[in-house]
Amino acid sequence: MKIVTLGHSGVGKTTYMTSLYLAMQDGFEGFYLRALDNAHHRELMELGRQITINQYPPATAKRSI
Repeated sequence: MKIVTLGHSGVGKTTYMTSLYLAMQDGFEGFYLRALDNAHHRELMELGRQITINQYPPATAKRSI
């Protein structure tokens, strides 16, 4: 599945998607998210860890596969 997020720079698209990825690691009612490869998984988990301690990604952070 591919997900597209639209919005102006700096509105929180990367923060939202990373937070969703982090929250869905344990799954919810049979649904879960997992990156296609381990490198992307590690990157998303590290971004998620940083967000949990109020260190947000730069406004221009880009994710694509």
